[in-house]
Amino acid sequence: MREEMSGLDLRQVVAELSEYVGAHCKKIYQPHHEQLVLRIKPREKSPQDLVIVRGKRVYLSRRDRPMPTQPAPFAMLLRKHLGNGRLTAVSQHGFDRIITLDFDTKDGPRHLIIECFRDGNVILADSTFTIIQPLTHARYSGRILKKGEPYQFPPVAIDPHDLDTDALQRLLRESKRNVVRTLAGRASLGGPLANAVLQMSGISGDVAAEKIAEDTGTVGKISTALSGILAELSVAGDEVPGGWLILPMEKLDLGEEEVDIARYAVEASPVQLPAHGEFHCLPYPRFVDAVDAWMGNHDAAALARRQSEAVETIGGRAPSTEAETLERRFSQQKSALQGFSDKIRRQQEYGHAIHNNWSHVEELLTQVN
Repeated sequence: MREEMSGLDLRQVVAELSEYVGAHCKKIYQPHHEQLVLRIKPREKSPQDLVIVRGKRVYLSRRDRPMPTQPAPFAMLLRKHLGNGRLTAVSQHGFDRIITLDFDTKDGPRHLIIECFRDGNVILADSTFTIIQPLTHARYSGRILKKGEPYQFPPVAIDPHDLDTDALQRLLRESKRNVVRTLAGRASLGGPLANAVLQMSGISGDVAAEKIAEDTGTVGKISTALSGILAELSVAGDEVPGGWLILPMEKLDLGEEEVDIARYAVEASPVQLPAHGEFHCLPYPRFVDAVDAWMGNHDAAALARRQSEAVETIGGRAPSTEAETLERRFSQQKSALQGFSDKIRRQQEYGHAIHNNWSHVEELLTQVN
């Protein structure tokens, strides 16, 4: 992924989020109009934040992040419907950039639909997929995202997992475009993955797709390369990295500990592609961890950006200089850091108090249990 996740990226995200089926949704925040954060609590595990940046990315994070003291209206609505609801399923619509989170709540089943295409959207729907509320009202050809309307998924795009050699050959034969555009669009691969498949197959992307279709052997090479990349997703686990952070080689001259990952990383990827050969690839246990390492700091500062934007719009005019904006943001971030320091100090004091009075605490625990 660059900043916007592809269908391949979201396929890995869904696989990793599925491990949290059974977790409860404890809180929902909206630190910025572009972002939602669902705090989920798996049984016998620490809470994690499911971060949704509309139109761009979905991932898990454990970062401390400032949150607004007063929830936004959409966050309040989600709390009302999803509060303490149990996550029952995570799914992707075909190979499209749409994820659906299913919850079992006190009011029955609820669906949270995350659209990661165009400007993005998040839609809350009831058990019949009638829209309770979208984050943003929208109207597309044949689709209306509005309260009370039935939610309609876009037509299902081709899932490359279902493309065997014969199906791929038919798809190429019916195309009037070159092979890279055909794979990127009609086969739902997107540009980077389509280029990777052709590079692994030793085929130029400029060749007409229908010409490629005439050679069964060439089509077989493309099919084999595609299957190999998709297979990497299914083997990610304890011994195989689930994600990679891609860094320019020259930045490693500083020494790995001094590299500013968030600043220098160019992308996060669930698989290593041929184009990554000129880069240094840092492995992560999960793809969502790689995304968090790259974009987590930026997304955690969403509230500060929102506050800064609010100040800039006072009086209907922007600040007079860029330096003024940066100075204000620095002050806000400094204040946020002080808040974190105070929280750490209080937690340390609680810990020392428990340690110094452990015999009394242990006696109370025994009585309670």
